Amino acid sequence: MSVKLGDEVKDTITDFKGTVNGRAEYLSGCVRVEVISRKLNSEGNRIFAWIDENHLKMVKPATKPKRAPTGGPCCDPPH
Repeated sequence: MSVKLGDEVKDTITDFKGTVNGRAEYLSGCVRVEVISRKLNSEGNRIFAWIDENHLKMVKPATKPKRAPTGGPCCDPPH
């Protein structure tokens, strides 16, 4: 299964749930996905994990990827 940015997914091994925020493909063929939970830790920060894509189960597909409008390394900064 190939997941897209913004999809809600669940790790079939740990039951960790969250939204797909990033994806990394390696020369070895391994695909890892960054998943960010809606829950906060005790310090008020989001909980995130890099999980093998083949361990993920779709919970809810994204309608379209949500990207921050502030620019960043992947986008041109606003003028």
